[in-house]
Amino acid sequence: MLSSKYILAIIEEYNRCLMEHQIPQSPSQQAMLTQYILKQNDYRLLQSLVQYHVLNDSLELARILIEIGGKENAADPDPDRKYYEPAF
Repeated sequence: MLSSKYILAIIEEYNRCLMEHQIPQSPSQQAMLTQYILKQNDYRLLQSLVQYHVLNDSLELARILIEIGGKENAADPDPDRKYYEPAF
């Protein structure tokens, strides 16, 4: 069985090649990649992909990021502290 770090390295290289050759990533590939990263709890990689615009802006990505932020806010011991208000 392949390790998750090896699979993520393959996916990162694939995305690098797409960007190098200016080939747009399909929304289904992006959704699959995002879901896999979340299942592996590799938030460092997700943050890097968002920060360096490897992941294209999409409604699904926005919902995922809001959901992650909502889970952090729910676990916060100070419930009065809000960083954002969800738009939907």
